[in-house]
Amino acid sequence: MYSWSISRFLYILMATCARVGCNRPRNGLHPYCGKTCANMAKQMPPRVIACCSRAGCTRPRYQENGHTFDYCGLKCRDMAKAPAQAKTCARAGCNKPCFQQGTHTFDFCGKTCASASKTSSSQASSTEIKFYYPYQPCFFLTNFEKAPIVLDGEVWDTVEHYYQAQKFGDAKLKSIIRACKTPDEARRIANESKWQHFVRADWKVVNEAVMQKAVTAKFLQHPLLLARLKGTGTHILIEASPTDYFWGCGVNGTGQNKLGQLLMELRRTL
Repeated sequence: MYSWSISRFLYILMATCARVGCNRPRNGLHPYCGKTCANMAKQMPPRVIACCSRAGCTRPRYQENGHTFDYCGLKCRDMAKAPAQAKTCARAGCNKPCFQQGTHTFDFCGKTCASASKTSSSQASSTEIKFYYPYQPCFFLTNFEKAPIVLDGEVWDTVEHYYQAQKFGDAKLKSIIRACKTPDEARRIANESKWQHFVRADWKVVNEAVMQKAVTAKFLQHPLLLARLKGTGTHILIEASPTDYFWGCGVNGTGQNKLGQLLMELRRTL
């Protein structure tokens, strides 16, 4: 009948009042020390919950009994505290540990791999065009390029705004995403956990068609961008996103690069 452990029960008894700024002990199992703090806490504006402390995780931190933990859950906590794995040689096909000198760790295991990598990268760079970061010359190929498009009777600041909004069928949520000031904000809101139960049931089926519709509109409605796309010639276009293994190539180049493939197809047909 009772599933609480003794340690958990003692923690609750020793915990302090949940109201910010009050260090008095709680009143039994209640989260506050008394009615005064309880009423004051209800009148206070909601606090902004920080994101999980693990690098790359944007989920809110876990809260329990008025206490905010450093991570969103046990999985992120264990991943963050796990010991770092030994760095291996950056040359493809080589799994030897990187050469170390003092406290500095080099990218390669030795001079042979370093020279071979430079040769292969110079050959690859002549046939590939990578885009992702704003400082790269072909940033205009990304969905974050400020190139407004008109679709479904409305103006969207970027392709990213339109794509993220189409995940949902709710008109109000679409309007919120369309009004975002930046494409980063639009993507962040669309990926928040509290909205995931509103995502369309068929999203994984139609997402590629939605992307093709938006990217095609971008280049048809902006002739100068289309000319720049044509100017890439026969180069292989790669979205060098280190985190996206579907639309991009991922951190190690094993991603599907769906966006790059779509752009090359548009370059051929438009």
